[in-house]
Amino acid sequence: MKKYGVWKTRYAYNSRKYVEGWLKDNNRPLFFEDKISAEKCMRKFESIIHDMNTQYEVRAVHECSCCLLYTSPSPRDA
Repeated sequence: MKKYGVWKTRYAYNSRKYVEGWLKDNNRPLFFEDKISAEKCMRKFESIIHDMNTQYEVRAVHECSCCLLYTSPSPRDA
């Protein structure tokens, strides 16, 4: 199932540096089951925090599952 989150980008006032990441609550990313809920959350934060140097956007969360394949050295490799 696809999930959505609010991506936050904050630009520094006097430089080209920026910080970006998922919008969080208690150090945990806020993810939503549908795009509409994520957009409502984004609009809420935009209305509360009036900062021209901060941008919000809704993004799909790409969940990946990784598999580590371990093969021991074969006697034929020697």
